[in-house]
Amino acid sequence: MVNKTNISILAPVIPLILAMGFFITGCSDDDNNSTGFEQDILERIFALGKDNLWHYQIYEDGDSTGSYEKYCRSYRLHNTYKIFQITKTESNYVSEVIVGDQGYYRYDEGADGLSEPALWWKFPTETGDTYSSLGYHFTVISTDSTTTVPAGTFDGCYVYQYYFLADLSWDPYYTTRFIKPTIGEVYSKVDYIVSSRIVEHKLIGYDISGD
Repeated sequence: MVNKTNISILAPVIPLILAMGFFITGCSDDDNNSTGFEQDILERIFALGKDNLWHYQIYEDGDSTGSYEKYCRSYRLHNTYKIFQITKTESNYVSEVIVGDQGYYRYDEGADGLSEPALWWKFPTETGDTYSSLGYHFTVISTDSTTTVPAGTFDGCYVYQYYFLADLSWDPYYTTRFIKPTIGEVYSKVDYIVSSRIVEHKLIGYDISGD
């Protein structure tokens, strides 16, 4: 898959976009709603657009075990929100997401029975921020990290780490994800505490030219 390079035109204005996001969030009067302009900014930051696609390679303890694609197949309107449907090809799992005043939310009304959006990636944020949602505890590890994957080297990544608060399995785990503004998720790692197993998902290609 050929990486799209037209997104590079946004590079000079990313600092302005981020600054505007902070300003708008600070001036908001409703934590559960967002203006159309803010929605547009956050959709660009999280690369939400119809027909956007990401291709990942899976590694278990360093060995490649397969690959899958994740794509934004459509969106529907709900009140003032666009609800985007993200599909993973290896499982056909559909996750519904929106953007709001605090960042990127999971909606998943059909899959998980959620009646209200639940915060997943807090944005704007800063290193050290913590929050809980859907039974998970999140920590923002960094807001300016660099990682190299087959699709390239990505700097300025936001790094979120989380674990399930009520995990009673014999081998609990925590997950670390790198989110590159305007590209999306570029790398993730699941660390299993008891078995010491490591599962990584590395971006190998993407097409984010969708609308």
